[in-house]
Amino acid sequence: MPPCSDIDEFKAALRDSKNIVVIAGQGLSVASGIIPSYRRRHDNSEYTDELDWGRWRNRDMSKLASPAAFKRDPSLVWQFYHHRRDRVLVAKPTLVHYALASFALHHAISPRTFSLITLGPDGLSSKALSELTNTSTLRDFKRPLIFEPFGGIFDVKCTSPRCGYITYNPASPICEALAQAEAEAERDGGNPKPVVPLHDLPRCSKCGALARPGVVWFNERTRHDRMITALIQDADLCIVIDSATMVEPAWSYLSELQSSEHNHKPGKVAVFGLADIKDPVIANPDFCFWGPYEETLPQALGIKVQLPRPLRSSALYQYFHLCCSPPPWIILLSLCALIFACLTWYLMHLAHISLPLR
Repeated sequence: MPPCSDIDEFKAALRDSKNIVVIAGQGLSVASGIIPSYRRRHDNSEYTDELDWGRWRNRDMSKLASPAAFKRDPSLVWQFYHHRRDRVLVAKPTLVHYALASFALHHAISPRTFSLITLGPDGLSSKALSELTNTSTLRDFKRPLIFEPFGGIFDVKCTSPRCGYITYNPASPICEALAQAEAEAERDGGNPKPVVPLHDLPRCSKCGALARPGVVWFNERTRHDRMITALIQDADLCIVIDSATMVEPAWSYLSELQSSEHNHKPGKVAVFGLADIKDPVIANPDFCFWGPYEETLPQALGIKVQLPRPLRSSALYQYFHLCCSPPPWIILLSLCALIFACLTWYLMHLAHISLPLR
């Protein structure tokens, strides 16, 4: 039976679902126009910029994302991730990120559960969620809304087996040697500097040993496996975005969802993909929608996305926001000043001193 592409039927399934899980491939971040993906599109002939679709400075990006590659050439791997970190720093969440964040916030306060499993390490989904709410509200949630099984691009991990310390470090540059190597590479037409000495590469902030990018590489165990497996087993509906860029363990999650070993009936699967990818790579999905994600996804979820206004980050907005919504201590101070002024005027009036108030 071919998958259904009727929006109304999908919305009905969405309303009937109590536990919803979204699995988003790296293509969700590629849509930001800045962050490249390890995976190429099915039709490579439509893409001529190899830098953005699987290669970095004439090197296969997937061959730089492994423990073996780091052991062989830590300098080259760090130069590659330094370049990626800088691109992620300036990347902005897309309309799809905000749509999923809005949907997550709506269901976070309802009896239903919602979880987003993002395979991209860029953190744009978390950034969109934080921009739509505040940190204190996020802490009030009983369970995480977003899971990153491959870690984050700004995680830094110690290579010492005795330490293994992982820290979050969004500094740019993470070390001066990598910034210099990047500048030299740009002057040399994009060719990376052959070697950055080991003692100049990032070090562990806890023990001083050589540090490595903290993302989960190929052939390494992903994070949050037990929690994600439990979510998948309880899911009524799984929304898959950009299946073309998915890797393990995403396929295992979907196999678990579609199996009959649950305590209830197998969950339904809805696939959202680009219009140029016609062949679904997921076996027997219940729903399929092809087209730009920023058009199909908000319509299917039935939400209107309101993007955060850039004005809110400006100094002018902060000034007016302070005037219109002052903190409590300013209100109290202003109230005391008003009482003091009124009392002073009253005492002057009793003393028959007529001085003009300034």
